[in-house]
Amino acid sequence: MRDHDPASLIATDSAGNGLRVDFVWQHDRYAHSIIAIIDGDELPLWQSVEGTEQDRWPPSPPLQQLSIEELRPGHRVALLLGMAGKSHWSVSVEPISGRCAFAFDVACRLRHTDSRLGSVYRGAGVNACDAERVTLDRAGRSCSLAGCGGHQAGLVLSPDGTSVHIEPQGAPTAATVRWQYVVACDQSI
Repeated sequence: MRDHDPASLIATDSAGNGLRVDFVWQHDRYAHSIIAIIDGDELPLWQSVEGTEQDRWPPSPPLQQLSIEELRPGHRVALLLGMAGKSHWSVSVEPISGRCAFAFDVACRLRHTDSRLGSVYRGAGVNACDAERVTLDRAGRSCSLAGCGGHQAGLVLSPDGTSVHIEPQGAPTAATVRWQYVVACDQSI
């Protein structure tokens, strides 16, 4: 893949519905969009909030390198790396087999921060949110974003309900801080 070419991953369920993650170069980093594909219609769900190089601290991991790798036949994952100041980020995005879902695994080798660490997404039509899950309804399907795994993330919805901040649980106690979450367009996260 050439530098800064757009790239996509897709996850489908047994009914043929899908969830796609599109990675696009914006200014000095990769942004990504999450789109549901339901009965042939593309329905935007979430857009990463990237910030700019002038921000004191990035709202989401500033990712400058992208590699799409095939782990086994038909199973592609996205691996991303980036840095800001003296802190380094890595992200993997992997389709969950047989589901309309992706697992995100994010880590930051942290030197210091005086701001909030995490990932921020803009979305519309949030109809439910708690500390563990944000749910959108699209074309009669429930599309959710939820913390998961051994490095679960907490979710904080903005006061106007248009963005969600995904942050690691607890205060950073190690040099590397990690958070995991799933974006799914089905009923079982």
